[in-house]
Amino acid sequence: MKASFQIHPAPEQLPDTSECHLVLEVSPDYLLAGIIDAADKRFCVLEYFRLEPHDALNSFKTVLFNNQWFSKPFQSVKIVYNFPESLMIPAALHREDNLEDTLNLVCGDANPGEIFSRPISSWDVCNVYRVPVVYTAAIRAHFVHPELFHLHGVLLKKLEAEKDRVADEHIYLVFYERKLVAVCIREGRLLLTQTYAYETADDVNYLLLNISSRFGLNREQVKITVSGLLDDQSAVYSEMRKYFLDVHMDVRPESLGYSEGFNEYPPHFFNSLYWSALCE
Repeated sequence: MKASFQIHPAPEQLPDTSECHLVLEVSPDYLLAGIIDAADKRFCVLEYFRLEPHDALNSFKTVLFNNQWFSKPFQSVKIVYNFPESLMIPAALHREDNLEDTLNLVCGDANPGEIFSRPISSWDVCNVYRVPVVYTAAIRAHFVHPELFHLHGVLLKKLEAEKDRVADEHIYLVFYERKLVAVCIREGRLLLTQTYAYETADDVNYLLLNISSRFGLNREQVKITVSGLLDDQSAVYSEMRKYFLDVHMDVRPESLGYSEGFNEYPPHFFNSLYWSALCE
């Protein structure tokens, strides 16, 4: 499969991957990969693949097992799953023996899979999520002892690291093609982490207005930070700014470096990958 977006160094600047970190975002819709030179914490390679809507699993396996980079040795490999069945359970209520029942109660039991649990102590919650076994088995067959995360947890750690920029009422959005991830915070408390499907600008505004009404957020005061595959000239972005006063695009983390090719894309496009690289 051909990458929809890709950034590669010149042949003479190809990195020694054994001195690099690999970060993969895995979703039923896309596969996003980044390679970071460990010496100077600089992104040097990026590839984004759209997976076939009606054959996502085979598309995923084709990329995973045939990509020129993924068969190389790396200093470390980090897998960030972005599947919608994800919950943030208060630490005081978290019990390892009833995770499946809890997920089934909230998300249903139509999509069986492997269940993971990861504490996020800075928010006093535990991220419990489910990934179809066919994806987890393929990852384990290809990589030895990768670190595992979920995107929802990554975003919470990002907001904790940037707490000086987080408003009293704040919605953080990551856009993908036909879906978005929303994190909602008020006065330092987590209100929501959820994945939504959308088709039009009206869909997005309906979601945001619904979240604002549900949690009593003020449309004139709530800060909305946008990242991901959304252009600032798009209808979605323009319509958001009609309903909400404080809407702006996110910036790349300054603690990482980026090779020249990354400047060809808007700095907010692949922000989830950058923050995944920083997540521990």
